[in-house]
Amino acid sequence: RPAERLVILAAGLVFFWIIEGAIPLFQLHYRKNKLKHALVNFFFTVIHLIIHSFLALLIILLSDWCKNHQFGLVYWLHMGIAAKILVSFLVLDFFGGWLVHIVEHHVAFLWRFHIIHHSDNNVDVTTGLRHHPIESIVRGIFFFIGILVCGAPMYAVMIFQTTLVVATAFTHANIKLPLWLDAALSYVFVSPNMHKIHHHYQRPYTDSNYGAVL
Repeated sequence: RPAERLVILAAGLVFFWIIEGAIPLFQLHYRKNKLKHALVNFFFTVIHLIIHSFLALLIILLSDWCKNHQFGLVYWLHMGIAAKILVSFLVLDFFGGWLVHIVEHHVAFLWRFHIIHHSDNNVDVTTGLRHHPIESIVRGIFFFIGILVCGAPMYAVMIFQTTLVVATAFTHANIKLPLWLDAALSYVFVSPNMHKIHHHYQRPYTDSNYGAVL
């Protein structure tokens, strides 16, 4: 459902764009201005969306194959709909969020592509859209593995991916939440303040907080 997902993506960006303008965590110093900074990141997003439109076809075929052959954890354990959604969410977040991210940081060849994301010196809501085309493919491959492991049905895939889109905008947004709220959220979700440490320019801070949603 590309139209609905596009609306969610756009609405999330606009919402957090407004919020970070009202209660910024840091006073960012853009080279020109915030809009031109955003346009650079949107350029990467367009390429990312084109690539993922093709990957989406493979995701549908893979999810349907798992269903037709009853392949994956959700089928082997005869789970109900709620359990399928929960297990698929956890597995996809692990493979498509955490595992691929930590591999990109520790494999030098993949870091060359992921560094495009980290080269943004002004981390705001649009930074979550900034990915090298090769990284988009690598993340797609890890996502395929996650689907095979859990056998995620398409409705579970869409629930995760829609949540991921909103979460990515939230975690990168330059939002100053009350410390107690950010700290509480960070025990379960990747909070904005927590994720800013990941975008530190020095190690070991950069090599931490690899999560996507959880």
